[in-house]
Amino acid sequence: MDPSEVTIGSITLFEHLPRSNRRALASPMALRSRSTLSVCGSQNQMRRPITADSAIKIPVRKIIALTSGRQLQIFRIEAKVKAHVIRDDVVFWKGSSNTLIGLVTGTAHQGRLGTLADLRPSSDLDRAQIINYRFTVDGKWLFLVEISNNTSTAPDAFRVKGNIQLYSVERGISQPIVGHAGTFAELEVADVAQSYKLFTFANRTATGAKLHIVEIDHTAASPVLAKKAVDVFFHPDATSDFPVATQICKRYGIVYLVTKCGFIHRWDLETGACIYMNRVSGNTVFVTSEYEATRGIIGINRKGQVLPATADKNALIVLYAKKVNYTPDYPALLQHIVRVNPEQGAQFASSLATSFLLDALKDNKPDQAHFQTRLLETNLVHAPQVADAILGNQMCTHYDRPRIANLCEKAGLLQRALDHYEDPADIKRDIVQSSTLDQEWLVNYFGKLTVEQSLDIMREMLRVNIRQHLQVVIKIATKYSDLLGPVKLMEMFEQFKTYEGLYYYLGAVVNLSTDPEVHFKYIQAATRTGQIREVERFCRESNYYNAEKVKNFLKEAKLTDQLPLIIVCDRFDFVHDLVLYL
Repeated sequence: MDPSEVTIGSITLFEHLPRSNRRALASPMALRSRSTLSVCGSQNQMRRPITADSAIKIPVRKIIALTSGRQLQIFRIEAKVKAHVIRDDVVFWKGSSNTLIGLVTGTAHQGRLGTLADLRPSSDLDRAQIINYRFTVDGKWLFLVEISNNTSTAPDAFRVKGNIQLYSVERGISQPIVGHAGTFAELEVADVAQSYKLFTFANRTATGAKLHIVEIDHTAASPVLAKKAVDVFFHPDATSDFPVATQICKRYGIVYLVTKCGFIHRWDLETGACIYMNRVSGNTVFVTSEYEATRGIIGINRKGQVLPATADKNALIVLYAKKVNYTPDYPALLQHIVRVNPEQGAQFASSLATSFLLDALKDNKPDQAHFQTRLLETNLVHAPQVADAILGNQMCTHYDRPRIANLCEKAGLLQRALDHYEDPADIKRDIVQSSTLDQEWLVNYFGKLTVEQSLDIMREMLRVNIRQHLQVVIKIATKYSDLLGPVKLMEMFEQFKTYEGLYYYLGAVVNLSTDPEVHFKYIQAATRTGQIREVERFCRESNYYNAEKVKNFLKEAKLTDQLPLIIVCDRFDFVHDLVLYL
């Protein structure tokens, strides 16, 4: 998404699509061609050319609503359904996943709530910058969120003032609330027949921040759900940060709270307990939406990045088991899994053995070497990524290193294998035959080798596949030039007649060298790779090359452009030789 189109009021995000509704700026009447796109996977993508100021897609029924000036039009994908003329320009609107559309107009900020068949006014709303407008699925409740600069001098006044207007359609009553973000939710509680209907909202003042969870539409048959108001932590450095969105994960009963500066908080809807907090974006987050596909949420930041956040169901199970001190009957579970799926049973048994051994070997004692080896052997065969993590965390250090090195190579963990190999033949085999090693890692790895080993392996790399390995060989030669020696490195490149490699290697080191041979070889390599302008520059600026040697080489090269030769002869008083040559 183009970052220039990512601003508050110009982006709306639904579970099914991000949509930009930025107006064209060339003329008040100019319209921009649009398209709508589902983000749920390539098989569900749908594009339609649209000429309008703004568009909302209602995915469940494949309906698109468009505004153009004060015209509101509603289409099924196949045909136009409804048209309506609005008194004022629409500045903010929202659609739900069924049949509801909410609109806010420009002059009086009048809210409208209605169905696709019948739009009707619902309330008058004060002028402010609107950042959210939501309603319940049944259309009985709605709220509008407005923010503005706070001019109050009160001690607890926050720089950004947030106002929420909560409105009951059935009662025709509006309740103002101090808040920056909110959402509706339903909560199922054990032993209660009907689910609770809740309204959650968050606000920040100069003295603190709160998340509120309150019940709406209470039914007499159900116990009253106590109101909750819990403190929300904001980083001391984030003095201007405030809540911009709250979303609900229905499956797990989690409240997601997202802040302007990219922090995300997870709260338990029933208890109000904080589960998790982290920063997911370094850029301003503008809008969020529930994302049913992952049982989480998605958001968009100023860079136009779409950010997903979800709860790991496996982690939730582990946390719950620890909370209630539940210890599974592992033998019974293993027997059951083996009967149903032997392959999965083997994996489960391996994971159990790994868990037990990691706990038993946590002291990393020398007399545990045999068990450490068995632990790594098992995982390198059945779960290489687990073995990689164990090795990376250095949880075991007394195992059979040659044995583990060989298994790492067979498992495709070549970097781990190279970390363990000591035989030069094994090291050479792994490096030369692999095209998957990270180049930066490989360059650093050569710092562990001797000069003879490094030169031998680099020659073998060029011999086996010069095109594949040339770039990394140049990087290695450049980084360790002083250690390996320019003379030996130049001989290596010339041995394989790769003047391109010689040119790029010397280009990185020649300015730090006063060796006449290095300067001559650079001129030679640049000439043979067709870098004539560079030859001219270097012949003019270098003070270290052997002028006689360079003059003779340029004469033998028979360049179509003789300017490099002219420069050398002019600088070093070879004009007579030049005249005779020309």
